[in-house]
Amino acid sequence: MNYTGTREAFAAALMELCEKDRKYQIVSADSVKAARVTDIIEKYPECYVEVGIAEQCAVDVAAGLASAGLIPFVATYCGFITMRACEQVRTFVAYPGLNVKMVLCLKVSGD
Repeated sequence: MNYTGTREAFAAALMELCEKDRKYQIVSADSVKAARVTDIIEKYPECYVEVGIAEQCAVDVAAGLASAGLIPFVATYCGFITMRACEQVRTFVAYPGLNVKMVLCLKVSGD
């Protein structure tokens, strides 16, 4: 059997979405390589926002993109987004009911 990893499957699915519509956006907190989305941002740089090592900022940027009608995906390491950005997720994404996707499949301690 040929198995595909979670991150590779996510990147392939997101590539298909970006090919169909540029409203899909990747918001990265310095996690492009870890999320396996390098090919997407090379092909569709207009679908990519890099905020650096700033998960709280990534959530805020994603909320802004969603409020403008785009569909952002925040993909980063689980430990940072679940603890550091919890208040931003609650206040700026959940309360207003924005269409932001959180991809929390990356662990901090390696593959």
